[in-house]
Amino acid sequence: MEKKIQDIKKQLQEQIKQSEKLLKKIDGLKKAAKTAVGGKRKVRRGPRLETPSGMWNDFIFETFGKTGKLYTASQMTNLAKTKLAVKDLNKDQLRLGIARVLSRHESRSGKLKLYTPHGKRPSYYGLTTWFDVNGKIKPAYSKKLAS
Repeated sequence: MEKKIQDIKKQLQEQIKQSEKLLKKIDGLKKAAKTAVGGKRKVRRGPRLETPSGMWNDFIFETFGKTGKLYTASQMTNLAKTKLAVKDLNKDQLRLGIARVLSRHESRSGKLKLYTPHGKRPSYYGLTTWFDVNGKIKPAYSKKLAS
């Protein structure tokens, strides 16, 4: 009888060990899921450089106003590199800053529109006043693509 009791104790202890292992695995999965879904996790970033809040807005709308031409996002980025001569920003920050402002004004504020000649890339950005009510570019601006 004592031998049976000892065997049962051993089986119970093994089951307890296995359930503890499973609980540890579940805790690890919960932590992984939490960080994947939106929990806090540490992200290493380089030093953030301060740029004036409206710097890209001002540059983009001044460029469109002065030249009267349509530009692609990459052409606008190249113009910003040469005209602003911003040395502190790296290439990615400059490119993303310009692209973010262009897409924001195209999709949210409606101040810019996209024009894709012949339905093929590249797409050019232009002021909404350069387009008619149907969204087609006015003939006066259709040939003013920046090169």
